[in-house]
This record gives sequence, structure tokens and C-alpha cells, in this order.
Amino acid sequence: MITFLSLGFKGFFLIQNLPSKYYSLIDCVVVGRDEGVKNDYSKELITWCKERKLPYLERSEFNILKSSSDYLILLGWRWLINPPEKKEIIVFHDSLLPKYRGFNPLVTALIEGDEEIGATAIFANSDFDSGNIIFQKSIRIKHPIKINQVIQKVANLYLEMFLEIASYIEENRPIPSVPQNNQQATYSLWRDEDDYFIDWTMDSDMILRKIYASGEPYLGAKTNFEGEKLRIFDAKVVEDVQIVNRTPGKVIFKKEGNPVVVCGQGLLMITDIRDDSGNSFTFPRFRVKLF
Repeated sequence: MITFLSLGFKGFFLIQNLPSKYYSLIDCVVVGRDEGVKNDYSKELITWCKERKLPYLERSEFNILKSSSDYLILLGWRWLINPPEKKEIIVFHDSLLPKYRGFNPLVTALIEGDEEIGATAIFANSDFDSGNIIFQKSIRIKHPIKINQVIQKVANLYLEMFLEIASYIEENRPIPSVPQNNQQATYSLWRDEDDYFIDWTMDSDMILRKIYASGEPYLGAKTNFEGEKLRIFDAKVVEDVQIVNRTPGKVIFKKEGNPVVVCGQGLLMITDIRDDSGNSFTFPRFRVKLF
């Protein structure tokens, strides 16, 4: 039997799209919640379970010591668990391990400009995302691309990998795996509100990638303007000009009615900027400096 521990869209997408023949394998669905995103899909997941009369629990209600499942499948899960012996824990991770072990690997990959991204299913162990690889799938992307589009692509990879894993579980066969190459490991740190802030000294391409990587379902890339925190959700790289006293963060002119901001290298036209409450924001004057 299987217990899913699910947080976010990718987990919901996988469970929602399971062929009905696998419902009998599900012992329980444990629902995680995340206040740091606009929609954590917890309500949708609970509704789906209720409609199919499948058992579910909130994270706070789940006691791993009382679980009768042979397999715990972690989908977007970010909390530590201490399982008893004889339980297999399978973690779905948003990177091509051993690259980007750790937190928010998909966001990191987009900001870094990776053109190949993917997901990996591993057996969990006591070390940081270093367990044996069960399956790994990759896709090519073209920048700039918004994170909600990429999340959908990775969710499909989750589903593909689980269906392969489920065939082994259903037939009671050992699930194959191979060790990771620890010499190739890199790490992605956890992110907090400070990491949403834009560093205008970066080049315009990287800033645009950060804006797209911080958009929905996340809360948006941030910048300060005269003590007010603003969120930028869309922008466009425009042709640079020669600026003898380049000052990153200053608006140099307007283009198509939108402010154009000087970056460390290049220029960025802001096309969607909102206040911290989500309302569209218009600068009160031309002379603007963001930081």
C-alpha cells in the first residue's frame, strides 16, 4: 500500500491524473499546506479525495508510526519525517540530481538559465537528497519562461515517473535504483522573503529570469520604492544604450508607456508592477529609483 504526502500543484496533478486502477493501492493521502504561495492546492486535493471516497489526513493529523503503508511517496514535501524500519520512502525532487540538492531547485534552475531541467525520483536516506536514483526525466526549455509553465511540464514528469514506479509496486517487484555520483553534487539553498528582492546590479536577462521564476504560484519578485515594497510580475529586455553614469535601479525613460530601468548590464522595461496587496501600481513621477 502507498501513502502520498503531497504539497502543491505537482502532487495534486499526479494524484488527480492517476488511472483509477491504482486507487486500490492508496492507503492515505496526507495534505500539506503552504502559506507562501497563492494556491497550495490543498483544497483541490481534499475535494478530489472526498469525491472518490479515498482517505486523507492533514499533515498535523498524520502519525507515521501508525501508517500501515509499505511505501511513502513524497511529492513537493518539505518537512522531515522519521520513518520506522521496513518502510520505503520515495522522494520526487525538482532537479536532475545530483544537481541542485536541497530547496527550490526549479527556481534556482530558472534563475541560472538552465536549458535542460527535469525531475528525479529517489529512495530517501539520512543524507541530503543523496539517495539512490530510481527514475530521472528531463526536458529542454527556452528562456525566458514563467515558472507556472515550467511547473506544469515538471508535473507531467512526476506522473510519468510514478506510473513506472507503480507498475513495480503493483506486481510486487523490487524497484531498481542506482547510486548518485556525489562528486557531481551541487546544492540549492532555501529561500525566504529577502530572496524575492531584485538586485538591479545584475544583468537584465538574469533579472528577467528572476522575475519569471518568482511569479505565480509564488508571490512575485520584489523591489523597494520610497519605502514601499512593490512586486514585479512581467517585464521585457530592451536594447541597451550607452549611459556614461550608469546607476542600476534608476528609470531612464519610458517605452510603450512603461518605465525602463537601468540594470548592471542592459535595460528592463517593466510591464506589470503591483503593490504588496496585489493592486496595479503607477509611479507618481518620472524620476524613480528602485532598490
